[in-house]
Amino acid sequence: RGVLAQITRSNWSFRSRSRRFVTMKCIMGVCVALCVAGCVHATHVTATHADDDMIVDISSLPGCSGDGKTDCTAAFRNATMLVATNGGGTVLVPTGFFLTGGFNLSSGTTLKVQGTILGAADASAFHYPPISALPSYGSAEGGSLRSHPLVMCAGGSNVKVIGTGVINGQGAFWWGRKNEIERPHLLELYNCTDVEVADVTLRDSATWTLHPVYSARVHIHHVTIDAPASSPNTDGIDPDSSQDVLIEYCTITSGDDHIAIKSGLNAAGRAFGMPSRNITVQYSTMWAGRGISIGSEVSGGVSEITIQHNVIHGPSEHGMHIKTAPPRGGYVTNVVYYNNTIGNVTGDALLGILTSYGGGGDPAPELTRIQNIAFDTVTRLPSSPIDVKGAGAFKCFNANNPCMNVSFTNLSLDPVSPTPWVCSFMSNTSVTNASPAGLSQECNHA
Repeated sequence: RGVLAQITRSNWSFRSRSRRFVTMKCIMGVCVALCVAGCVHATHVTATHADDDMIVDISSLPGCSGDGKTDCTAAFRNATMLVATNGGGTVLVPTGFFLTGGFNLSSGTTLKVQGTILGAADASAFHYPPISALPSYGSAEGGSLRSHPLVMCAGGSNVKVIGTGVINGQGAFWWGRKNEIERPHLLELYNCTDVEVADVTLRDSATWTLHPVYSARVHIHHVTIDAPASSPNTDGIDPDSSQDVLIEYCTITSGDDHIAIKSGLNAAGRAFGMPSRNITVQYSTMWAGRGISIGSEVSGGVSEITIQHNVIHGPSEHGMHIKTAPPRGGYVTNVVYYNNTIGNVTGDALLGILTSYGGGGDPAPELTRIQNIAFDTVTRLPSSPIDVKGAGAFKCFNANNPCMNVSFTNLSLDPVSPTPWVCSFMSNTSVTNASPAGLSQECNHA
């Protein structure tokens, strides 16, 4: 079917562990201490070894209890330091509720979550130390510093976050804070390679939930993400300036985009110049949220994207759309939407391209180039309500900067409003078997 970015499991081979001692990592201007504060001495830790793999049970560390009240921050930081010193191993979170501030995973680390990690509901620098802003965003997001994520891997390789337990950001404490950079991401993979995130539940993040940024060869599968529909900025999964990312068999409920593929913001993103490329989102289920998006932060470029075999039940504010704005620049090219199903979309057309998304600033020297976009086999769930915003709205920049080479094949999107399609500034559009009728006439006159 012309799928451009299919990644199969046969591509995934995790490299052998690099056994080295690391006390501090400085990655692209972000310095991350593996043991930020309050570490206990290694001789006080109970650890077991099996086949040369260290296992550190967090509940065995002094001063840590799974009662949901005892502050285990020092224990988590010490456990990850021990594994780093060993050159790899497992940090085990057993049954119970373990309260902690932010901590870091190094190369060769497996975080195995069987119980619940509770993010500290406390904005102190001890729990969430200030770290540098993302260089592809600069200070555009509100400052030169941001809060350390609850779980972070900076510059690591061969890292896993697995298990049937829960990582809970206790987002209700944070959602009233208007400055988003004060709110820590739940799980961030920063400049990492060969990472697997599997089976865990990620709940109630303060802001973006799972953020692979500047990373490569990331496999996210069978993950459940859960945040209230009213929670601000709680995107589900945000691959950002990352390559070779496979997201599959996930279930997402969120207060913002279910999935948003990004690559930096405005001038900072263009200067950093790291695209998101070769990303596949497949076999996933979306409930409440804001749909599957590309953008609006596309300043570093986005290409070779496949979004296939997904179901958006809703209620969702959006369906599947590309969004950008004049200050962004960059490009969105070679995108395939194949065999997706959409249910209840409440605030937008089911499919869309929007080039006037929010955010001020001067226009980029070159507006976002949008081309080679294929919508193939998109249908509605049975008994879906009427989408009053229509089947599709494709609003490109202007006659000098049209969306180019957009194709529509086998669309069945009823029921929708009496004005189902809106197209503006489209070039070289093809339509084959699209319902409701009128798409070919609308787009070929755009």
